[in-house]
Parts: sequence; structure tokens; C-alpha cells
Amino acid sequence: MAGPSVPFIREGKLTVTGYQLREAINRWKLKLTTATSQFKGSLWTFENDTTRKPGEILKDVSDCHDAIGRLKEVQQWYNHQVKVQLPDEEITLALAVQLLPGAGQVEKMWREAATDTGRDRYSYGRENARSKDSEYAKRAISQEAAAKEATRAAHWASSLRNAIAKGNTVEIIPDLPEKEYTALFDLEE
Repeated sequence: MAGPSVPFIREGKLTVTGYQLREAINRWKLKLTTATSQFKGSLWTFENDTTRKPGEILKDVSDCHDAIGRLKEVQQWYNHQVKVQLPDEEITLALAVQLLPGAGQVEKMWREAATDTGRDRYSYGRENARSKDSEYAKRAISQEAAAKEATRAAHWASSLRNAIAKGNTVEIIPDLPEKEYTALFDLEE
């Protein structure tokens, strides 16, 4: 089983990547989940029981929240330091991360528009009618045009995903004392 991600050392200083930050946060979240799940069982003990005390467990919970918060702060700093290249411009990794959900949503909506037949799979007639004797609604955009828009949106979302993946590999020297760095990245034995 692999141990914690080992930091890079550049010019005698510890460096970090976006992927290392993400994995360190995930390790602390796992510790938090473990400590949280132990708390309820610690409220009741038998005589001579060697289970941990509730206060000890809550200290671990608090330490986990502190480490996660500090790592997320470093992650935000990292995301603002790293620049990524898109087809038409260079932006911060932070902005790329914020743009991705919207790009993914637009891509999905155009994909659905391209495949929408105007019928509900559970009904037999057209749904887009105002009444039985009225005219039916017509497509506002052809399936071909929607498919082209879906492809364009997919390229944009893919550009963002690729830029984020590349950005997360950039090594940066964080402004952290070595002792805090070691503790946050759980490198202490």
C-alpha cells in the first residue's frame, strides 16, 4: 500500500502540486470520518474499557477540521498562483476550476437538446400541444444545430478540464514553515 504522497524538493525547499493538495485533503477527510464515527461509541463505556475518551476523539475531529481548512487555504493560494492556457487566453487555475461546472452544464444541456424528440418516453402523444385541437410546438433549433452547439460546448469544457489537469501538476513552493508543511501533509511518522 502506498504511503502519503511525497513532496518534491526544489532548491532545498519543499514544493507542492495541486494533486498533492487534493490527496492530502482527502486523507484528512478520511481521518475526520473515522474520528466522527468513533465518537458516539465513546459516550458509553464498560468498567476497565480501554476505548478512547470522547474528549480525545473530539480533539482529533478539531485537528482534522483545522488541517483541512489550512490545506484548502493553501489550495486556494495555489490555484491563484498557477496560470493555465486555454485556446484563446491564459487564466488562473482558480478561474478555470470555477468555470468548469458551468461549461459542463451547458455541454449537457446542448447534448440533451440535440437528442430531444419532443416526446416523453412514458407517453404516446406529443407533449408540446396547447390543447387537443391546437397546433403543436415546433423545435426552436434543429437537432443538427443543437448537435453542433453540443460539440462546441464539449470542446470548451474539455479545454477547461485539460487546463486544470495540467495546472494541477505545476510545482510551487508554498509559503509554509517546514514543520507545518510536514504536519499538514501527514509526513510525520
